[in-house]
Amino acid sequence: MRSMGSRRSLRMGMVGIAALLGALGAAPGMASQAQLHVVEGATDLLEGDLEGAALGPDGVVRVGDDVRFLTSGMSGAVLALTRAGDGQLYAATASPGRVWRIVDGKAPEAVLESDKPLVVALLPVGKGTLVALTAPEGGAEIIDLASKKHESVAAKDAKLLLAGAVHDDVVYAVGGGEEGVLLKLARGAKAFEVVAKVKEPQLRSVAVGKRGGGVRIVVGGGEDGVLYDVVGGKARALLDAAAGEITAVVLGADGSVYAAAVDGEGKLSKGAAAKDKDESDDDKKGSKKKARKVKGAEIWRVDPAGRATILWQSKSHGAYALAASGGRLFAGTGPLGRLLELDPSGEGSAGVRTRVVDHDEITSLFVDGKDLLLGTAHGSGVARLGGKRSAATYTSSALDADALARYGSAAARSSGAVKLTVRSGNTKEPNDTWSAWGPATAAPAGQYAQVRAELATGATLTGLSLSYLVDNRAPSVERVDVLAPGWKVVANMREPPETRSVTLNEKPFAKFLDRRGGQNPTLDERPFAKQSFDVGYRTVYAWVEDPDNDALRYRFFLGRVTGAAGEVSTWSALKGWSEEPFASFEASRLADGQYRVKVEVDDVLTNGPARRLGDSEIGPVFVVSHATPRMSGAKAVRDKGRVKLTLDVAGALPLTVVRCSAGGEEWIPLDPKDGITDGTQESFEQSLDLSGSLPSVSCEVYDEALNFGRIDIPLG
Repeated sequence: MRSMGSRRSLRMGMVGIAALLGALGAAPGMASQAQLHVVEGATDLLEGDLEGAALGPDGVVRVGDDVRFLTSGMSGAVLALTRAGDGQLYAATASPGRVWRIVDGKAPEAVLESDKPLVVALLPVGKGTLVALTAPEGGAEIIDLASKKHESVAAKDAKLLLAGAVHDDVVYAVGGGEEGVLLKLARGAKAFEVVAKVKEPQLRSVAVGKRGGGVRIVVGGGEDGVLYDVVGGKARALLDAAAGEITAVVLGADGSVYAAAVDGEGKLSKGAAAKDKDESDDDKKGSKKKARKVKGAEIWRVDPAGRATILWQSKSHGAYALAASGGRLFAGTGPLGRLLELDPSGEGSAGVRTRVVDHDEITSLFVDGKDLLLGTAHGSGVARLGGKRSAATYTSSALDADALARYGSAAARSSGAVKLTVRSGNTKEPNDTWSAWGPATAAPAGQYAQVRAELATGATLTGLSLSYLVDNRAPSVERVDVLAPGWKVVANMREPPETRSVTLNEKPFAKFLDRRGGQNPTLDERPFAKQSFDVGYRTVYAWVEDPDNDALRYRFFLGRVTGAAGEVSTWSALKGWSEEPFASFEASRLADGQYRVKVEVDDVLTNGPARRLGDSEIGPVFVVSHATPRMSGAKAVRDKGRVKLTLDVAGALPLTVVRCSAGGEEWIPLDPKDGITDGTQESFEQSLDLSGSLPSVSCEVYDEALNFGRIDIPLG
């Protein structure tokens, strides 16, 4: 008789054990119970819509500044604003290129109708002259404001002009062709003069100010994201940003340089100190033209010592204009028409000063005395920032519940008069198929929902929450696996840790908010399992998927096949309800025959009896047999110092090992004629070394249930 240890050594690498143990350690997920959607902190709040509201660097939403339009509905984007020497306000637009005189409350008056599609800059020279830079293949249009007559000066060294600045009545313009170029046009001159060139094909922005007793010029690249300081006709790089286009440059009073950069490929520099992590891809819906989609943008500060730091970054909002006023730095952005307010020192975080409703991009900024003027696109207009509104609205980004959900109560962390309403729908972007705004409990079931907070004067908002319950979805038994004979699996309960480590970042306890204090288990809280080999055991495993990752329970039934098509007429309980997706049982106690296992599963542990759902499945047929494999046709004949052996083996179950010993030597496994030992019948014909002293050959055979047979063959 063979020992248990020798039998274990014969069956290695059983199929299914790795899959079973891996599945028992499934990843965690949301359960089908009340959950809480929380919006708090500046990062979360930035993902919502600020209509007349301001979001401060402290993460507090308040009623914002009023934005009053001086004019709107012009032909194209407002690319430049200025107040000329005659005291009048002028705006430049694109598509077609126009220069407009803006008078509050009146229709804009066209001062220049260029044949070029772009007027990119307006630069006042003296009291009665305004220089408009045009592109492409343009130059300068020198406008006499009194007579409205203009004179053209071509920019022969730049096929495209993109920006300009004026200092001491000298116009500076940047653009490029094969090289980026900085040009200047002195007052009364008839041609541009080249100041400096760079290897970038274009220069995109320029700022000019004082440097000691001279002039400081800083320019920004249009493709490589390089910021240059121009000294003595040579460009020295100050900064190489990952974002490719320097869209705006401003000089600070202390000698710092501020630059906005935008990239269409989503590249961002490393090392940001204050970031806008809004990853949404919102475009203003309903506009005649969509605003530009932005993949990467950032705002930099280069201090007087040359140290560069990032003040702001975003993967969805582009910064197109900069202005410094009152010790603050402002940035005009799109596609949500937000005016950012930043701390020029870089010590504070960025906030949103206001949101310009129905104007997707702020494309130009102009400091007009104590006021800040905004030029916009999509739609086009000129607005003045100033005064407080009487009310504002904050709307959260759409919650995606991942499935149809019912909504409960909405709450606000706030002070003052704040009114909350909720709407729901089944499209990712809110549209007219969504429900009307109303109480949270009145919102119909839907996959998506938004919370709106209406703030009165003096009110503040620091967070919102909305409870919701995802409709339960049934678990599904994907398959039932029967492991190879001999494998036994038992539960190995995992003990919960007594403490949990928390990283104290912006939202250190966010994971604790997934479920509203509920203690119902989830799928990841079921036990581990341990496998061992025990002759006579069989194990059945149920592979079950649950879209809600609910905790599941299982029960198993055993039935004997009574029909040719694998039918089972009577099922007997094999294992009662448990959280274990497997059943191990002693098949050695069963009579010979064909059997199947049925598994039933439900999610009552998470959802309770009223909401529970389940599924069932019947596993494949497996054979229980205690019959000893039979050997026949055995013959062993001497052949020139070797033994020529022939043998036929037949069993009720697939064979796994056939091995022989010639003359009392070591056991040698045999390969059948077809090359693999896996059938219920195998034939062998093989030569063995004969070095032993005994005049016989002994052979033994095992099937997959380790049923054992033996034969001694006389040596002829």
